[in-house]
Amino acid sequence: MRYTDHPYNLLATGKKLVGWGSGGVYDYYHGLFPLPLAYLVDNAPQAQGTSKAGLQICPPETLQQEDPQQVVVVIYSSFSTEILQQLNSYGPFTSINAPVLFCSDYRQQWQRVEQVLQQSLPQRQSSATNAFLIQGQVIPELTAKIAGVYARYYPDSLRVLSTWEGTDPKLLEEIVPLVDQVLLNAPPKLAGVQNRNLQIVSTRAGLRYCQQQGAERVLKTRSDMFVMAPDLLNQCEQLRDHYDPTACRQLGLDNRLVIPQSFTRKYLPYSPSDLAMYGSTKDLLKFWDCPLDERQFGLLEVCQSSNLLQLGVEGLPAECYFGVNFCRRLGRSANGELADSWAFYRDLFLVTDNSWFELFWPKNPHIPDSFPLLPHRETISNRFWHALLNGGSAQLGAASTIDISSQVWC
Repeated sequence: MRYTDHPYNLLATGKKLVGWGSGGVYDYYHGLFPLPLAYLVDNAPQAQGTSKAGLQICPPETLQQEDPQQVVVVIYSSFSTEILQQLNSYGPFTSINAPVLFCSDYRQQWQRVEQVLQQSLPQRQSSATNAFLIQGQVIPELTAKIAGVYARYYPDSLRVLSTWEGTDPKLLEEIVPLVDQVLLNAPPKLAGVQNRNLQIVSTRAGLRYCQQQGAERVLKTRSDMFVMAPDLLNQCEQLRDHYDPTACRQLGLDNRLVIPQSFTRKYLPYSPSDLAMYGSTKDLLKFWDCPLDERQFGLLEVCQSSNLLQLGVEGLPAECYFGVNFCRRLGRSANGELADSWAFYRDLFLVTDNSWFELFWPKNPHIPDSFPLLPHRETISNRFWHALLNGGSAQLGAASTIDISSQVWC
């Protein structure tokens, strides 16, 4: 399926539909948009052999008995990346994330992108004051469009793509006219859980290049996600001017890092979003100049067996790994207490609602967690962040009804 195709086209093929996942994501989406699923599969042993809403829940290996050409797998899980890797080991199945399938304005979001791309390409007038960093693998039919939007929105900013050696030259040919520099990095020997080491290497290389070029401020984005808000670099800088940076400067930072709500978890300690991140170049380098993670583990398994406090302090999800290491490099506590985690967000970040960045993530256009599926998965909204500023994290932590030392993720 091409990114610009409407996902409902998959349902018109008459193929058998199998759901992957039987937890909160399934409950939410299947409750609102029931599909004629044949059965469900789930990695959780306790779910296998049971049923939900009349559907049998089977081990994922059941798919090995199916003809991949006759099945569409609908993924109801926040672990879609890991599930896709597992699914690919069973055969060339067609799959789609439930949030994509049920995004009512999917086509409209793409139409907005295409409208921007139809505008004339401005003359390049890049300066080194501000920089736009696109980080990650070049995605066919997508990354070039992302670079094209930024070339039209930010003709006077340095624009950098930091990606990988071995990238198809034909893909790079589309992007080279749209950016000031393409960095081809050697990938680390170990990609890391959730590809976190790849993220560290490509982001750090991009930031170092921006710094060498004299860029004082950077907006770091992904190679598979659009930031559709125009003039965002100036708006982020103006927004930061409204808030006291004293706590940041006491730890050696210039100012706060501006991040969106999604994946900035309220009850998972030290989990700042990395979907998009704005700040001074040297502050971003302090965040991203962290050691590679040599651990190997199944994220789904640890999320089923570890409490939220363990997940955060041990840096098991990628966002927590980055957050905890950021604390260490600043010489800051990361004891896992809820009040301390909230003080971390309050003092070092400026958390905005997703609408501030106008994010469009084609593989998951709802942008996970802009609405909570389960209470313990709530995120830090801009309103809650302001409450932290005004009321203090200790008082709000005392009022919490979730015990992060016993609550597991799934």
